[in-house]
Amino acid sequence: MGRGWLGQTGPERELLLVEAKAQLTELRAPCAATSPRSLDQITRAMATTKQALDVPVEYDWLGPYYQFCNRLAILNFLHGHGLKTHLLFIYFIGDTSTSGRRCPQCEVEWQEPLNRQA
Repeated sequence: MGRGWLGQTGPERELLLVEAKAQLTELRAPCAATSPRSLDQITRAMATTKQALDVPVEYDWLGPYYQFCNRLAILNFLHGHGLKTHLLFIYFIGDTSTSGRRCPQCEVEWQEPLNRQA
């Protein structure tokens, strides 16, 4: 009998991380951490991931698009610990929320903002 997903003794498991967004403002959200300890830990995780992906150190991964960079850092961390993990991004269209935020009404409206993120 298995000992949970981390100590699985049977067939190897894979993880699927899912990130879903419906509003354009969610793409450009910066890091909201304020604790020096948290910021230090986040900065180190981002530096490790940038090095693994050969991203120039001067790129600011705590500013706009932080959430995307953070998901890459989590994926890198899990891979580094031998966990087969996949990352799936879902971008919804047609949201009719009354929050006042910009919600793409078709696929094309996501393309330019997502290209800026890369």
